[in-house]
Amino acid sequence: MSKFSWDQAFSDGAQYRPMNNFALAKILDEVPKIGKALDIGCGTGDLALQIASFGYDVTGIDGSKVAIENAHSKAIEAGVINHVTFIHQDIDDQDLPTGSYALITAKLVIAFIDYKKLFKKVSASLMHDGVFMVQTPLMVRDVNYPDNDETRHLKRISVDESELSAALNANFKTVEILTTEYSGHWGIDKTYVAKSPSR
Repeated sequence: MSKFSWDQAFSDGAQYRPMNNFALAKILDEVPKIGKALDIGCGTGDLALQIASFGYDVTGIDGSKVAIENAHSKAIEAGVINHVTFIHQDIDDQDLPTGSYALITAKLVIAFIDYKKLFKKVSASLMHDGVFMVQTPLMVRDVNYPDNDETRHLKRISVDESELSAALNANFKTVEILTTEYSGHWGIDKTYVAKSPSR
């Protein structure tokens, strides 16, 4: 999807499902209590605001100007504007500081970016005891998917499960699957928690 398309989608009021609070709390139990968080592909800021509500200073980055404007407004309304910063920029073009973040999240975004390159950046940018969370729809290799509207949509928003697992394991010493969700006839979403950056 092009940058213009994302702006159009958010202008049309696109909303994406929130992160489950129980799952997020379980992730944060493993995150250093002192540190910063980064939400990649933050959209209109819902996850960044959730993380900020747990006491973290959060930076959200997204390639859609419309989404970032909406996120900033939400932060003001929620009263956490002093703890959240939103940046309009593609993550592919953004340099990340080394060893800086206690938590980095990428929710429903990696199908639209070069995630193998991203994981190398993330590994270098996490604190040694930091946590990387990835949530994404998946396509399972060797499954004979039917050709219909549902599966064509899934292919646009999903990544190959085997390739994703290999990329995570190449950059982190510990990778766990926190949640698995099913939708429709073929949809599978998984939430991964990666720790111990390999650097």
